Amino acid sequence: MEKYQIEGRNPVYEALRSKVKITKIFVEENKQNNERVKKIIKLAKDKNVPIVIREFLKNFAETERHQGVVAIAIKDKLKLKDIKDPQLVIIISGSDYDMNLGTLIRSAEAAGANCIIVPRKTKISPLVIKSSAGAISHIPVIEENLFTALKHFRKIGLIVYGLDEEAKTTIYNANLNQPIVLVIGKEDSGLNESSSKYIDEYLKIPMYGKMNSLNMAVSASIAMFETIRQKK
Repeated sequence: MEKYQIEGRNPVYEALRSKVKITKIFVEENKQNNERVKKIIKLAKDKNVPIVIREFLKNFAETERHQGVVAIAIKDKLKLKDIKDPQLVIIISGSDYDMNLGTLIRSAEAAGANCIIVPRKTKISPLVIKSSAGAISHIPVIEENLFTALKHFRKIGLIVYGLDEEAKTTIYNANLNQPIVLVIGKEDSGLNESSSKYIDEYLKIPMYGKMNSLNMAVSASIAMFETIRQKK
C-alpha cells in the first residue's frame, strides 16, 4: 500500500464516491461554507472519514490548485493479472507533462477503458490527479514495464496498435471493434523503436491543416473514442 495526496474539490469528491480508501481530509477554514466543500464534508462524514480544519493549506498542499481541500488516501498496487477480460487497454510509454497525463486519464475513463499502464518510474502527482478531474479514482492505473505489459496483453489475445504520425493506416480504416491495446508515445519522442516487435500495426490520425501532430492527450482521446464508435 502507498500513501498519496488528492488535491482539489472535484478530485476529492470523486475519490469519496469511488472505492479509494481515504484516511483523512483537510479543509481550509475559510472554505467550509463553499457549497462543493459542504458536499465533500457531508459525504466524508457519511463514510466516517475524519475531517481536519486548518487555517491554511498552502504549506501542506503540493500544488497551488488545492481549492482548500486535500485528502490523504491509500492505494493498493495493482498488477496486470488484476484486469479481467480487457477490451480496451491504454499503454503510455512515458509522459513529461502532468497535465497531459491527467487529461489522458480523464478521457480514458470517459471512454470506458479497462485500465491505463504507465512506466514504473511515473509519478502520479497531485497535479496529475487534479488534471484528471477525479477520473483517476474510477479507473485502474498500473505502473509496469512497457514490454512486460505488451507481452502480457498480446499473450491473452489483444491486438496491439501504436499511434504514429508516420503510419500508413488511419484509425478510421483499422478494425478497432475487438479487444485492443492502444500504445501512446511520449510527448517529444513518440514510441521507442524497441517496442515495434510487440506492436501489430501502427495507426495515424489524419491531419488536414499545416500542423503534422497533436499532443499526447488529444491523440489518445481521438483514438479511444473512435474505438468506442466502432464498438457501438
